[in-house]
Amino acid sequence: MTSKSSGAPDVTREEWGIRLRTAAVASVIMALIGPFTTYEMFTFAERLLYWGGLILGLFVPACLIRKTVFNLIPGPEPRIDFVAAAVISIVIGPSVWAFNLFVMGFDVGDVQGLVEHVGICLLACLVPVALRIYMRAIARVPDRESEKINSEQTVARDDTHVFLRRLDPDKRGVLSRVSAADHQLVVCTENGESRLRMRFSDALKELADLPGSRIHRSHWVAHDAISSVNPDGRRYSVTMICGTVLPVSQKGVVPLRQAGLLVN
Repeated sequence: MTSKSSGAPDVTREEWGIRLRTAAVASVIMALIGPFTTYEMFTFAERLLYWGGLILGLFVPACLIRKTVFNLIPGPEPRIDFVAAAVISIVIGPSVWAFNLFVMGFDVGDVQGLVEHVGICLLACLVPVALRIYMRAIARVPDRESEKINSEQTVARDDTHVFLRRLDPDKRGVLSRVSAADHQLVVCTENGESRLRMRFSDALKELADLPGSRIHRSHWVAHDAISSVNPDGRRYSVTMICGTVLPVSQKGVVPLRQAGLLVN
C-alpha cells in the first residue's frame, strides 16, 4: 500500500541538517559545472561563492514553495518531492535569470537563456532531492536492522507453544486437556480454564507435536496430566491429575497403549 502525505512532513533538526548538507553539495556541483559562462568568468572559489550564495539565498523560498506543494498535492513523499522541485524551478528560475541579466550582466537576455535558467534550477533542485532520498535511506538502515534484531530476540524469547498463544497470557501454562463443547473449546492449563472459538480438528493439528493424544471424539489430553487409566466396563476412562474423569473411545485406547499408559 502506498502511503499518502497529509500536508508537509514535519521538519526535524536532522532533516534540516540533511537539507543544508545537500544544498552545500549542490553548490559544489554547480561551481564545478560553471553554467552561464561562470566557468570562463570566475575562478573555482569565485564560482563556489557565487553559486553557494545563490543557492543558500534561495533556500528559504524553496522550502516555503515545497511546503505549499505538499499541502496542496496528496501522494507519497518522494513523488511530491519531485513535483515540488519542478514548481520551484518554474518559480525561481526566472528570478535567477533576471538577477544574472540585470545585476550580473550575463548575456542571457533571450528566451533560450530563460529556459536554460529554469532547466539549471531544476537540476539544482533535483540534486538535493536525490541526495535527500539517499541520505534518508541510509539513516533508516540502522533502524531497520535494529527492528530486525529486536524482532528476532522477541521470537527467540517467546517459546510458548503456538496453541497456547491463543490464550490470555495469565491462562498460559502447562497444558492438561482440550475438550470440544458447543462449538467452542475448553482448554485447561495449570493456570485455569479458558474457552476458545476454534474447531477441534484445527486444534488437533496444532497439538500434534505435544506429548498427548486424542482419547475421545471430544477430548485431547496431555499424557503427563493423566493420573490413571481405569477400566469402565468394556471401555476405559482416564482420571486427570486435577481430578477430572474423561471417557476413552475404542480408538483412543491405541495411543494410550502406545504411550505406555495402558499395559493390558
